[in-house]
Amino acid sequence: MKRILFITAFICVAAFKVQAQPEVSYFIQADEDDWQLFMSKKVSGDLAAGGKAIMITLTAGDEGYGSGTFNAAPIAYYLAKEQGAVNSTKTISDISYSAYYPFSYPVPIAQTVPVNGKNITKYTYGNVNGVGSVVSYFLRLPDGGQNGSGFPTTLNKSLMKLKQGTIPNITSVDGVNTYTWNELVETILSIILSEREGDEQFFINTSNLNAAVNPGDHSDHIFSSTAAQEAVLPYLSIGINEFIFDH
Repeated sequence: MKRILFITAFICVAAFKVQAQPEVSYFIQADEDDWQLFMSKKVSGDLAAGGKAIMITLTAGDEGYGSGTFNAAPIAYYLAKEQGAVNSTKTISDISYSAYYPFSYPVPIAQTVPVNGKNITKYTYGNVNGVGSVVSYFLRLPDGGQNGSGFPTTLNKSLMKLKQGTIPNITSVDGVNTYTWNELVETILSIILSEREGDEQFFINTSNLNAAVNPGDHSDHIFSSTAAQEAVLPYLSIGINEFIFDH
C-alpha cells in the first residue's frame, strides 16, 4: 500500500511539474501581423500541446506614419496595429487551448517592464502558470519599408541600416528606447532567457534568411530574423525554425 501511495504521489508531483513548466516557443518577427500570416499553424500547435508562446515584435509596423494617426483615427496607427495583434493572441489561445480557459480571460492591457536597460511594452494573456498562454513584447522600432530605406517621418532609419552600420542607433517611434545593433540583439536574448520557464531546450521561429528559398522578403523581416538568430547563436540548446514569409 505504501508503495502504491508513493507512486501515486510521484505521478501527481510529476504532473504538477509538467503543468507548471510548459514548453516555451518564441516567435520573433518584424511586424504585428507576421506571426498570424506566416506562423499561426505553428503557434496553434504549440499552444494546443500545452505550451507557452512568446511573441517578440521588433518594429511598430507604422508604414511611415511614425507615432501619427491614419485617416484621423482616435489612436496612433502603430497602437491600433499593436492592439489588433494583442486581440489575436487571445483568439489563438482560446481556440487552441480552451481546455484550461474556455474564453474566460480578458484581453490584456499593456505593462512596461525593464529589459536590458530598456523599458519594453509587454502584454500577457492566459493562465498564470503559463500553460497555453501567450506573452507579447513590442519594441516599436521604425518601419524600414520594403527595401530598408526607411521613411522621412522616422528619419529614414531602419533595421537594415542599423545592421549595416550606416546609422549608429535607432529609436522607437514612441521615443522611449534607443538601441545600437548590439543592444537590440542583447535585448532579444534577455527576453528569451527571462521567459524560458526553466526550459533548457527550445526553438525560436522566425523568417527564413536563405534568399534562394525566400526571395524578395521584406527588409524588416530579414533583419528582424538576423537579430534573432544572432541572439541565440552562442546557445546550442536553442533551435531555429525558419519560415517562408513574403515569397
